[in-house]
Amino acid sequence: IPPLGYGIVPGYPLFGAWGQYFVVIDSNKDGVITPAEVMAGPARHFLGSPVPTFEVGLAPSVVFAHAVTVAALVDSRSGFRVMNQSGRLRCVAVCAELYVPNASQDQQTRAVDGNDAFGAWIEDGSFIRLRELSVAWALPPALSRRIGARSSTLVLAGRNVFMHTKYTGLDPEA
Repeated sequence: IPPLGYGIVPGYPLFGAWGQYFVVIDSNKDGVITPAEVMAGPARHFLGSPVPTFEVGLAPSVVFAHAVTVAALVDSRSGFRVMNQSGRLRCVAVCAELYVPNASQDQQTRAVDGNDAFGAWIEDGSFIRLRELSVAWALPPALSRRIGARSSTLVLAGRNVFMHTKYTGLDPEA
């Protein structure tokens, strides 16, 4: 029997994600799912690998007028699945999906029955991230000499500036 969560199963990637299908029967047809209306499927199935199948990084830089340099570091990873542990732990106490009227059936199901719907917390972790963005200004030599230096550079930099992902947790790399 494959494990529930991450495990080692012959013929599959190491520590692959495993979960169960779940069946939801909204018996009173009110659109609100309760734990009694969620049933685990009979078998576990492979949900995906925790290791990205594609990674790429790009570090462009542009120099303007020999004095201003704009540089960036863009990183992308895709083709992997990750447990939304922060969302799962948050739903132990209070889960917004239980109270939001337009929450999908999947969101409600994983909120009311975290054990049977364990696989619903394993999500696509693909992302593209602007890791670094900087603007550097090489000060003119005359200005540098005024502060007692031969040369100087003023840098404005930001880290983890932007990330695009469908992952609903805090960070797919965390």
